[in-house]
Amino acid sequence: MTKKIKNFKASILIVTMMILGIVLTSSLSIAIVSLKERKASLGSNKSNQAYQTADTGIEKLMDAILTNRTVSTKTGNDLGLPCSGGKVTGAGFVVELKKDDPANPGNEIVAVCTDTLDKIVAIKSVGTGSDMQRSIETAVAPGCGGKLIDVEGNEYGTVQIGSQCWMKESLQTTKYPNGTSIVRGPTAPTWDGSDNGYYAYPSNLAGTAEETLTNIKNNKLGFLYQWSAAMNGSTVEGAQGVCPDSWHLPTDGEYKTLEMELGMTQLEADKISAWRGVNEGSKLSTETLNGNNSSGFTALLSGSRLQNGNFWERGVEVYFWTSSPRLASSTWFRSLSSNRVKIFRDSSGRGYGTSVRCIKD
Repeated sequence: MTKKIKNFKASILIVTMMILGIVLTSSLSIAIVSLKERKASLGSNKSNQAYQTADTGIEKLMDAILTNRTVSTKTGNDLGLPCSGGKVTGAGFVVELKKDDPANPGNEIVAVCTDTLDKIVAIKSVGTGSDMQRSIETAVAPGCGGKLIDVEGNEYGTVQIGSQCWMKESLQTTKYPNGTSIVRGPTAPTWDGSDNGYYAYPSNLAGTAEETLTNIKNNKLGFLYQWSAAMNGSTVEGAQGVCPDSWHLPTDGEYKTLEMELGMTQLEADKISAWRGVNEGSKLSTETLNGNNSSGFTALLSGSRLQNGNFWERGVEVYFWTSSPRLASSTWFRSLSSNRVKIFRDSSGRGYGTSVRCIKD
């Protein structure tokens, strides 16, 4: 293990200023949280020059992120520098992006240039000055408030609510995180009531047919998923399901945490088959009764698909799956309404098509 040096000199000021800038910028998608490694000594001008060059490499990468507000590394285009095998090469420095090794948890491996920043756990910059090389490595922690990209390239906003980081748009992917396609349900109302792992488009405002994909994307409505599709076949509470890597389908308890952050009491949160709380529903959407969306959750009333396949309440209600089973064939959900300021909690059969929001691990 490389020895950590406690006494930092001039070049560390660059990294420190960069860290402060990132912390103060709430819309960033990542944040530098610690200096992880410094090699050798700062005792010579050659060393200082090499460290300053290494700092420059990290600074350029962070500047690209600040400028472009993107969760994709896109290092070749964003930096105007060549990227190959997860390494960005500049004048006198090489920046290496690292991610967790899925085959060996706790170990780090070199990322690839197309990896999203929510997968990056460290950035290592090697600088050359006066024929001397020095290395700086920073740990990276995913933040909240930037954009999240799913396996298909769809982008979603994120929002910090209390201790939780939520997607502020409903999921609209046709693929599971491993790239496997999700089965699209029949377009006619011919679902048989079973949970077949389907997804569907929400209905048009008239409730007579599925909405067009263009309107879904423009209005950020998201798709409707039967429970096994939302869970990617799992029955384990808190499973990743259809959510992007490092995110998962919220549990019933995590929804309660959200609701109590907005002011609901524990007694109200625990109620079943009831509109609960005082006005927490109005804080999650502008489309609910007296809605102000003060939380930034930005729920849209996209309706649902009933077990018989009929469309239901587009523009009037929205339903969100949890990953928490109640009985062997039912699951907890949440609902918001244009006629209510509260939040409904109940369980239902799993053959319904409802919206999905993901929460960060």
